[in-house]
Amino acid sequence: MDAVPKRIAVQDLRDFCLSLFQKLDFAEEYAKAVTEAMLEGHLRGAHNQGLGRLPIYVKRIELGLINAKPVHRVVRDSGAAAVLDGDHGMGHYAASKAMNMAIQKAEKHGIGAVGVMNSTHFGVAAYYGRLAVDREKIGMVFTNSTALMAALGGAERLIGNNPLSIAVPRPGHAPVLLDMACSNVSYSTIQRAVQEGSQIPSGWGTDKNGVETNDPAAVLDMGMLIPAGVHKGYGLAVMIDILAGVLTGSAFGKDVGHLYKDLKDKQRTGHFLMAIDIDHFIDRKSFFNRLETFIESIKSSPRAPGVEELLLPGERSDRRRQGTLQAGVALPGGIVQQLGELAEKFELKQLAP
Repeated sequence: MDAVPKRIAVQDLRDFCLSLFQKLDFAEEYAKAVTEAMLEGHLRGAHNQGLGRLPIYVKRIELGLINAKPVHRVVRDSGAAAVLDGDHGMGHYAASKAMNMAIQKAEKHGIGAVGVMNSTHFGVAAYYGRLAVDREKIGMVFTNSTALMAALGGAERLIGNNPLSIAVPRPGHAPVLLDMACSNVSYSTIQRAVQEGSQIPSGWGTDKNGVETNDPAAVLDMGMLIPAGVHKGYGLAVMIDILAGVLTGSAFGKDVGHLYKDLKDKQRTGHFLMAIDIDHFIDRKSFFNRLETFIESIKSSPRAPGVEELLLPGERSDRRRQGTLQAGVALPGGIVQQLGELAEKFELKQLAP
């Protein structure tokens, strides 16, 4: 496998996705929403959350485990809150739809909260926070995921590393944007260590008996990821599962289907998205002035030896994002090869020679 990255224009990746989804008979609105959410993964440097997932999405669609033509239904709506049934379609579209609903509710009620049931993997949580920021709302995004962590002190995969994102608008600047999972590292990081034949640092994972290990293969063999901050990451993951899974009526804990390994059942992933309208809490201009005062206090504070700049949450990722929009995506060679195989299968134009 050629591991050399290929630089590919963002628009070329967009066209590739849209062409593929057309072959899969996606509705235009559905295809566009999924495509933009997937591209965000590459813009933020999280290639494993972008087109690298296309092969497994296609496989699950062909097996009937992801619905190519979902019918999204609002099953509950009580003013500021609602629950959306994703009908087992692509989570990217369900979450986008839910955040747009939450934004509309926030404009009327100050806060809008929409839970999503019967969904699937939705890529990077940051994308949905940015949807709120684009409308000068504060966005909060939570999702549960396949169980990859144990309860604190446990030795069974019981809880996902359950990503979250909080995004705050900052006119004239990139948003202040937290995007994180509740484990120290992602599962794909462990997979990459196995592929490279390297050991992993302490604090990343355990074996199947719950014993910390430096062997990434032992983590993949029913081992577990270690929560970020140990009890703190564990506690946060539990609370996110309650919001995204228990509260929405979707799957939770170890009942959330594995994207790759469970090819018989639907994932039934749950999401919980919120939007906050600033004007319902404080004058908008006053909020942004106060925000800048707070940010300046961070930026101008004393730095530790050797530190050139103090960064805000999401600032490094946004700089990468802006650079990628201009220069194109440095797509890993393995993903290029996978997309080449999809292009051949669906008679699409190849992305790279």
